[in-house]
Amino acid sequence: MPGEHVTDRPAPGKYMGRIVKGGPMVPVELRDVSWRDEDGELMEDERFELLICGEVSVLPEHSWPYLCRQPIDDAEYEYQLAKGKWAQQHAPYQPEANPTQPVNIDDLPPAI
Repeated sequence: MPGEHVTDRPAPGKYMGRIVKGGPMVPVELRDVSWRDEDGELMEDERFELLICGEVSVLPEHSWPYLCRQPIDDAEYEYQLAKGKWAQQHAPYQPEANPTQPVNIDDLPPAI
């Protein structure tokens, strides 16, 4: 549900979250990659894969509650992915181009 903060167990879905304190919000996807039989029954312990900005993350497993705070739909997720890629290629000064760095307002161009 939008606006809900999940803390007890991972909830697969798409979210906006921050990688670092003071950093920009970035698209995050939490996928259930557990092995299941044809009836959908778990055949092993639940396993999750965390994608940040469309790439598999190497962040610790316990980081998902901090990254998966703001649920978004598929269209918003795709838009945010494209926005970040565009910023990396065409506007490297934008916060979305450097999601692992805190936002420094002094480095941004004037909003005029």
